Amino acid sequence: LHPEESAKLHRGQQESMCEVSMHYHGSTLSLAHEQLDPRQEIVIEQQHCGGNTLTVFKDKLEPNSDFSFLSYRHRGYPFSLTIYVDGTMNCRVSTCCEFRHKQGGRIGGKTGHFSIKSISGTAPCYRCQVEKGIQVRSQAVRPKLKRPPQNLEEVRGHPAEKPKSSKSETNKNHKQ
Repeated sequence: LHPEESAKLHRGQQESMCEVSMHYHGSTLSLAHEQLDPRQEIVIEQQHCGGNTLTVFKDKLEPNSDFSFLSYRHRGYPFSLTIYVDGTMNCRVSTCCEFRHKQGGRIGGKTGHFSIKSISGTAPCYRCQVEKGIQVRSQAVRPKLKRPPQNLEEVRGHPAEKPKSSKSETNKNHKQ
């Protein structure tokens, strides 16, 4: 009934392929050559799987401009970016995945030249899923469970009577 086909291996998508939107704030330092052309060349390289790097963005930008690029991070590898301004390394971003990186904060602190505005189309990595699950579970109220029966008599409904002896009674017997 079905056409005979050879078995095919359908691999899932290896890359995260999410869109990262960033903002370039510009530099507080003004150089002489910037008076002719205020734009600076921005290059972003991504370490997508192990040691290999890809250039995911390369363009000349003016200060206070927005830009975006696609992330090609492979599953199981960290989200790692190196940002260059006019050929000089400016900053690095390294987190377990795109989902984890704080959006809106400046990369490199108060004087950082870049910030991540938004990341769309991303899913949390396994580590973030586990941490999120632990946080959700710890906030929820757990129902109280009954303790399991200790012996066969408790299961039948007739608890076995144990001789009652306390420390005070045993101490009285030893003193006499």
